[in-house]
This record gives sequence, structure tokens and C-alpha cells, in this order.
Amino acid sequence: MYRLFLIFLLPQLIFANPSIIYLKGTCCAGKSTYLESIKEDSDFEIVDEDAMLCEIYREAISSTYPEEYKIIDKVITKDNQFHAFRLNDFLFNEDTSGDECALAINLVHQIQDELNENVPWKNAVDEQVRMAVIEGIQEGIRLNKNVIVDCWYFSASHIQNQFPENHVLKVLFYCPIQTAYDRLLRRNFESLQKHNLAHKRGILNLVESYCSIYEVNEIALQPIEEVSKEIHDRIFNHFYESVQEENKCRLFTYGEISKSQLRHWQNLFMKPFGEKDNLIISPKGYQDLIIHNDGISAEWITDQIRMLIFNQHHPHFRHFPHLQNH
Repeated sequence: MYRLFLIFLLPQLIFANPSIIYLKGTCCAGKSTYLESIKEDSDFEIVDEDAMLCEIYREAISSTYPEEYKIIDKVITKDNQFHAFRLNDFLFNEDTSGDECALAINLVHQIQDELNENVPWKNAVDEQVRMAVIEGIQEGIRLNKNVIVDCWYFSASHIQNQFPENHVLKVLFYCPIQTAYDRLLRRNFESLQKHNLAHKRGILNLVESYCSIYEVNEIALQPIEEVSKEIHDRIFNHFYESVQEENKCRLFTYGEISKSQLRHWQNLFMKPFGEKDNLIISPKGYQDLIIHNDGISAEWITDQIRMLIFNQHHPHFRHFPHLQNH
């Protein structure tokens, strides 16, 4: 019955002023997996900042250093070049000789040294990424599609200012930190198995996103679940033992989170616990929909998003609570 109701709503979803769905969530919360699963859905335009970022940076480097790039491109596939240039994470083609590897590493380091001092170049490329996101949203609206955006360069409020005639709806993919870490380890192992680093992530990505999105309190406007001080301390301490004393983050290159950075994020996040064993975790900013993404189907998530869009255009009709945990 529920599916039939959504099918009945479909014409209204298509012909209403398109909405912009702003996805938010930590590293390994399931956003990329979800977007991959619905990329053929004709009702939505997908704007994936990560994919744009890698491609734009690769093209900018190849045009700035064409001769050096030709040599690097022969021994490192395009999927693995972003990690080589930005993180010094090298994965060479299987038939690459030792001399070719050494030459490519040397050339990458030369490029890094120059770009780490080149503020105008970095700002120009970042602006290209921002423009690509905006243009992707504009194209979806032009096609009269609802647009799903996964990006960090823009906040939801910034996108709303850019598109004042379209509703920007904030959808949060929640994933407990232990589950997200387990997924990160599995994701990185699979990346190496597939010889493709495009989806590899670090503890830095998980910790910074988790601590910037969530907070813990005794009372919350949008409570998600009760979380344990002991579990969080154990996970943060495990992360601490896994990383180096300091990293080498610069303008262009960056590394894994350092021990001092990790303690900083841990102290900020854990401070509200005090002597309490458990608190409520919630998003720092209001979300229109919170998906507890623990093994639920892409079809079910899409149904919730469709209903959210419908509710926004028909405010007197409400069908579901803010937190969706299937």
C-alpha cells in the first residue's frame, strides 16, 4: 500500500519545483554506497563532490605539469593518482619497474613541493570544484529533477542562498562510530584488493567528520540514540595508538591525523560526559531527516526521501517522524 501511495505521488514530485537533498554523514556512513545504488534513478540528479574533486585536481595537475604527468600517468592509474599527489599514498601498476617507480615518486614530490607554496593555484582549483558542484545542481534543476548533493565545500545554508527558489532538505546518514570504523577497515582492505585507492579513507576522515557533525548531551532536540562513554573512550584510544606523533599537513599535501589532533577532537567530543556513563548523541544542526543507516535498503531510503520532498511541498500532510530506523 505504501509503495502504491508513493507511485501516486510521483507526478507531483516530478512537476513540483525541484528540491535539493543535502546529504550529510561521516566517512563510511553509507552515502557513497547509496548514491551508487540510485545513479540510474531518473527522478534524481546526483552531485558527488568527491568524484568531481579527484577529476578536477587530476586535470589541473596534468595541465600545469604536462611532461611530468605523462610519466606519472604511465605507472599510476587515474583512480590512484589523487592519493599519490595529495597523500603520498602510492599504488603502482603491476608491471612497473623499480626505476619507473622511483622516477614517478621523485616527480610527484617535486610537484608537491611547488604546489605546497602556490596559494593562488590551490585557491583556483578549489574554486573549480565549487563551481562544478553549483553547475551540477543547476543542471539537475534545469532537467526538473530533484538533486541529491554530497559535498563538504558548501554548507546547506550556502546552497540555499545560491538557490533561494528551491527547498534545501538536510538528510543525515547516521552510523555509530564503531560500525563506521569497521566499515573503514573493510573498505580500505577492498581498495587494496581491487588495486583502486579511490575509496580509501583514513582515521582523519572519520574522526573529523564524526566530531564535527555530532555532539552528546543529556537532552537533545533530535536524539538519535544513547551512546556509551566507555565505548567512545576505547575507540578514540585505539585510534590514538594507530597514528603517528605528528603529520605533515601542508597547503596541498596532507597525511593521517596526528596524536595531538586526535586528542583535541577527543577532548572536545567527550567533555560533556563528565562522570556520566551514557549520553544522547544528536546532530549539531537541525536535520530534516535522519537515517540510521544500519543495513537498510537503498529503496527504503529513497522512499523516505521521496516522502520528505512531498511533505515539504504539502506541509499539512505528515507521514513519518524525523528519525528513520528501519
